Amino acid sequence: MKFQIALFFFFTVFFSTAFAQEDINFKHLTVADGLSQNTISAIHHDSRGFMWFGTQDGLNRYDGYEFRVFRHDRDDQKSISANWIWSIEEDSSGHIWASTFGGGLSRFDRYTEEFITFKNDPDDPKSISHDTAWDFAEYPKGTFWVATNNGLNQMFIEKDKHGNILKAEFEYLPHDTVNNNVFRIVLAEGDYLWLTSPMGLYKFEIKTKTYTFYDLTPETDIFHRYQGSSNQAKSDYLWITSGEGLFRFNKKTAEVKHYINDPANPEKSIIDNSVISVLEADNGVVWVGTTTSLTLIYPSGNYQQLKHDQLNPGSLSHDYISSLYQDRNGLIWLGTRSGLDYYRPAAEKFKHIHFRAHSPNSMSSSSVISIIEDSFGFLWIGTSDGLNRYNPKTGKYQHYFKNTENPMRGPSSSYIIILFEDSNKNIWIGTRGGGVCLWERKTGLFKHFTNAGLPGISIGTILSIIEDEDNDIWVGSNGAGLFFYDKTKDTFEQMPFNIIDPTTEMNDLSVFSLFIDSQGTFYVGTAAGGINIFHKKNRTFEHILNDPEDKNSISNNRIISFLETRDGTIWVGTAQGLNKLVIDEKKTGAAKYSFIQYLAKDGLPNEVIYGILEDEQGYLWISTNKGIAKIDISSENISVRSFTKDDGLQDNEFNQNALIDKAGQMYFGGINGYNVFDPGKIRLNEHKPPVRLTHLKIIDKEVKPSSVNGSVLTKSITETRAFTLPWTHNVFSLEFAALDFTTPEKNQFAYKMEGFDDEWIKSGSRRFVTYTNLDPGEYIFRVRGSNNDGIWNEEGTSIGITITPPPWQTWWAYILYFIFLSAAIFSYIQFKVREKDKELEMFARIEKAKSEERAMVRKKASADFHDEAGNLITKISLFVELAKRTEKKESQTKGYLEKIEENTKQLSGGMRDFIWSLDPGKDNLLDTMSRLEDFGNSMFEYSDIQFRAIGLKKKLSSINLALDDRRAIVLIFKEAMNNCLKYSKAKKAFLRIDHENEKLKIIFSDNGVGFNLDTIENGYGLTNMNSRAEKVDAVLEIDSIPKKETQIIFIKNLDAKS
Repeated sequence: MKFQIALFFFFTVFFSTAFAQEDINFKHLTVADGLSQNTISAIHHDSRGFMWFGTQDGLNRYDGYEFRVFRHDRDDQKSISANWIWSIEEDSSGHIWASTFGGGLSRFDRYTEEFITFKNDPDDPKSISHDTAWDFAEYPKGTFWVATNNGLNQMFIEKDKHGNILKAEFEYLPHDTVNNNVFRIVLAEGDYLWLTSPMGLYKFEIKTKTYTFYDLTPETDIFHRYQGSSNQAKSDYLWITSGEGLFRFNKKTAEVKHYINDPANPEKSIIDNSVISVLEADNGVVWVGTTTSLTLIYPSGNYQQLKHDQLNPGSLSHDYISSLYQDRNGLIWLGTRSGLDYYRPAAEKFKHIHFRAHSPNSMSSSSVISIIEDSFGFLWIGTSDGLNRYNPKTGKYQHYFKNTENPMRGPSSSYIIILFEDSNKNIWIGTRGGGVCLWERKTGLFKHFTNAGLPGISIGTILSIIEDEDNDIWVGSNGAGLFFYDKTKDTFEQMPFNIIDPTTEMNDLSVFSLFIDSQGTFYVGTAAGGINIFHKKNRTFEHILNDPEDKNSISNNRIISFLETRDGTIWVGTAQGLNKLVIDEKKTGAAKYSFIQYLAKDGLPNEVIYGILEDEQGYLWISTNKGIAKIDISSENISVRSFTKDDGLQDNEFNQNALIDKAGQMYFGGINGYNVFDPGKIRLNEHKPPVRLTHLKIIDKEVKPSSVNGSVLTKSITETRAFTLPWTHNVFSLEFAALDFTTPEKNQFAYKMEGFDDEWIKSGSRRFVTYTNLDPGEYIFRVRGSNNDGIWNEEGTSIGITITPPPWQTWWAYILYFIFLSAAIFSYIQFKVREKDKELEMFARIEKAKSEERAMVRKKASADFHDEAGNLITKISLFVELAKRTEKKESQTKGYLEKIEENTKQLSGGMRDFIWSLDPGKDNLLDTMSRLEDFGNSMFEYSDIQFRAIGLKKKLSSINLALDDRRAIVLIFKEAMNNCLKYSKAKKAFLRIDHENEKLKIIFSDNGVGFNLDTIENGYGLTNMNSRAEKVDAVLEIDSIPKKETQIIFIKNLDAKS
């Protein structure tokens, strides 16, 4: 249905009278972009923001990035009924209705993404009256109308509670007995439908179901294919197309105006009478599509004719304009036989003037290098092939080329690099290969300087020209330095230079730019020598150069452009950034010049700065190799807004020089013409694009909606608010679109998976995201989008996502886990109880064993003590008895008493050793050796023998010895020390211990008289010592060298038990 909707339309200035004949640039979409077929017969912008296109081979939905194509499938009853689409409309429920050629009427269910078709059944009078449906409308809400090849039908629909169609019946409403065809439901308003047919225009009254006929061509009986505008604006007119021109019908007065081609006045009429499409845009401009052209009729009465131009990629893709449509955002869509064209008023921020081959009123070349406005308002445009003088009043160009036959009729070279108007209103022209020449306004002829005697002036390349406050002309060349023009002598003077060791001369012979500020300072910008400040009076220069180590120096030594803003600030464009000049008057020479550098990291689109201009608001505009940028310089931290070819620029690459004219319009030349614009009228695209989800993929496989139980999607992903994925499918992708079609590739996105992402993730122009191995749980995916000018839809769209847990993480699994765990705990407790019982039983056994062991130890110790102590006591008793028998022999009695004393001491020492060996706190090796050390010190203290213990270290305390081992060691070496004291006559004795790799070696040695092992094998207690060593699995070695030394060596392997 054709509702009347007030739409916002950007930049209507482009349709004003003043710009009626300007270029309108179109973007194009074809089968190469995914369109199903290039002949476009229907266009619609739906309530969700998608564009729909009907072709002769399928229905297309477009999201700005890709086409989704719907075609008839004979094996799928839920596919569209036919591929040739005549019209596309949307009902109040958001479903799409496609009128087809030969396939009846098809409704696309937005939720299920399935079609239901209504076709003629000859046996059913309540079916649609013909299978060729031309148009569809819903008016008022819930009432449906279909225009067919056999009249108008009212459609009655019965739905279930979910909105699904259960039954549809059609009422046939014929209007003519001769030709009952209804092509278009042009408008529905009030109580009426406006219809077109081959006979003319009908007004259908809904309540009475009666027709009123309006004959648009009463003078002829010829049938025409009358159609109406695809979306009528709020006006009193209906626009009707036909094979005999265009008709404007006044709904109030029934007045008809007929627009036809006028061969005598083609610029004030439509080009062709075969009008097949029409659109009245929101700003009142009527777009008229014919089989051979497009005509724009402005409210002022002016006409603009547009045709396909093979040399202009922004022209129509085809002259056959089959459909016209304006979407809610103001874009104009054109259906042609070569695909879709669309015009973007919001993107046409810049007027683009370019070269047109074979056009008598075109620039001479695409490459615009220099452009100036002279004192009389003419534009002078220097290109790579000719000089152009443009008259803005007439819109005509005058071209000048090098003229070898009559040199004064043209410049010295057709390659124009720089233009300058002097105070005498003459135009100075710098060329490549032709030096400098002068266009004299009085004569309109060119003056050449071929006899100047300076090749740089006569045949060189001139890059810059300027006039100083004394009206002297200065010319900068490529490779020949700076020249002064002496107008009194009509000669040129070359300025001094020294590129090897410059002091006060120029340091570079290529002069890219010349500039004189408001204070009279003369800046010479060079190709590689930085800025040379020129002092005219004494013809000297001082140099300002880049210092890589100094961020306050000029950013690069190639100086391309200068600008002084209204506040007196000097800006310098280089091959590597924009520079703000800061002058410290307290300093002298080049030292007083410093710079603030602005580079790509500061937001510049590119660092090659070709041209710099200032607008009325104080913003800077620069041209670069990546478009044009508007810079806010109100603070040191600049803000930058960039524009590219997609915004209407001639290209992204520009050339040197720029112009702001007297009216404040800016001109920037580049490799494909030049752009002119009013900087104050450059506005943002304020449309906040709808953001929609377009695809769900699981492991790169598209998920389609299905009614099958267990399906991930039961509705289209665009209409779905939440879905659930099993844990086996937790690797998935979501695709999304921001539905602003101005420049979709510049739309931006940001997304966040709540429950997984902590922050919003900016994805730039990337419009998909993949998540892998999300944990089971509930999430919300949110996505935002912006248009080409960075206006964001902050609300965006969202969808709930549930990842179900694996079977072992479900509630019933946890119940089983609880049961199993409880059983395990119970079993564990029972096990521990049994273990405790066993442990107690084992403890009792151990205690019993310990008790038995203690008894055994006591028994053994008692036996040892009994043997040793008993022996000593027996000796004491014997000596006492002998002493009694020899009372009278004093000397003999003394000897017995000494024996008694000796054995008593031995008994005392033995008892102490016995008690010590039983002490559990003395069971380590260090304590054992300390015991022997103390014994040795005590024994040898009052003798002539020097005793020393070696190797007693703290680490020995970590080595525990069994009771038997300790006792054997102590007794063996006490015996050895006793023998040493009694028999060795030694001067020195040593007790040394070594312990390494679990092997214990104890050595007692002296330097006494020694003995012969063969003669006293069983003497000196040796047998007892050997016996003690064997009992503890040790080896005892006795080495003695008569008259030299004796060694007692105890060797034992200590295992873990020891």
